[in-house]
Amino acid sequence: AAAALWGQRPPRLILAGADPAGRAWSARLAARCQWQLVSPALIVRLRDGVFVATAINGSASKARSVPLAAEAPAIVALRPGVCQPLAADASRRGTVQAFAAPQRPERSRVTSHVAADPAHAEIQHLSRLVAGGRGVGGRDGFHRLRAVARQLQAGVAASRMAVDLGWIEYARQVGQTGKTVRPDLYLACGISGASHHLQGMSQSRCIVAINSDPQAPIMAAAHLAIAADLHAVLAELERLLPKAAAAGKSERGA
Repeated sequence: AAAALWGQRPPRLILAGADPAGRAWSARLAARCQWQLVSPALIVRLRDGVFVATAINGSASKARSVPLAAEAPAIVALRPGVCQPLAADASRRGTVQAFAAPQRPERSRVTSHVAADPAHAEIQHLSRLVAGGRGVGGRDGFHRLRAVARQLQAGVAASRMAVDLGWIEYARQVGQTGKTVRPDLYLACGISGASHHLQGMSQSRCIVAINSDPQAPIMAAAHLAIAADLHAVLAELERLLPKAAAAGKSERGA
């Protein structure tokens, strides 16, 4: 349907998400229409009348600028989490144009929806994250973070240093060379806050940082900064969170 519509009325630029479904869809559309595709990308800018996409390679360790051809539509699949929704503008009005899409039989149908387990879901899709850095101290420290995350119904993330040290898998790395996340709660534990890490989480709605160094960059980026021994704070959270959960259940049942 998209190929049929845009084949008749080609746009200059098509934006898609670079999640598994978006990457597959954009690749099929680009191949069918013989259009330029940049995937995955971090941002698209307009420079002197030319759209330029910042693309990343498969390992996300390097970025490059890719000019988009002006003579044909281009498709850019943006990495999840890199864009922030704009506020609604009631003064803007679009034009609705009718289009009869080709009808094809459904190959699949959705029978039910199952909520993802935060312990196993991709971190960029979670609303709460407990992230650990070098200050966590090792694999045992991440076991404690997972216990706190379970109480918060959150996922576990990490800094590049923690991943490089082999304490946690790369799929949970946040930052320029990892995932870009924008959760409602980002609990940063023992993370110094290097610029490449802040790039991947600075747009979180609420950042809580726990670090023994009050001058760590993460503390300036946080909405709430706790300068204290990380393991002492985690121990207190492990003690208090079950009580808070029980109190919440009691109030809901009253």
